[in-house]
Amino acid sequence: GPGAAHQTTWIVFRDRHERQRHGRYSQEQRGRQPVALVVDDEPLVLLLLSVILTGRGWRVIQASDGNDALAKAQGTDLDLLVTDFEMPGMDGRTLAHRLCERDPKLPVLLVSGRPEAANWIEGVRRSAFLAKPFGIEDLGLRVEALTGYPIAWSRDQSAGV
Repeated sequence: GPGAAHQTTWIVFRDRHERQRHGRYSQEQRGRQPVALVVDDEPLVLLLLSVILTGRGWRVIQASDGNDALAKAQGTDLDLLVTDFEMPGMDGRTLAHRLCERDPKLPVLLVSGRPEAANWIEGVRRSAFLAKPFGIEDLGLRVEALTGYPIAWSRDQSAGV
């Protein structure tokens, strides 16, 4: 319809009880830099997601599609998967299920311009949906809620910017 161009950002959370500060992480793990696998076939979106997460203290592994992501995930302890839904080859849902077979507790943030994609992450235990276009703060809050990792950046620090 005529309102189709106006996109509303809305979010779906699952397993609210898993949103505690410390999530699934032990003290030892919390002492190390968390690792996020970020997957998007649009280079600018991949860069934006990576820059935001890096600024919040994450180590980011970038991948441009599902197969690339699976290869790069080999032998790596991931703390978060951020993936686009629609990509050539393997889509984000298939990628999430493949990685969650290996680590059922892996938090997954699905990013998509199609709101109905929020329904396509059923079966992933810890997941959230972020609609494109998204705000930097939206992404940060979603990641913190999903993983329990505090955001390094805060409003206080940005007040003078």
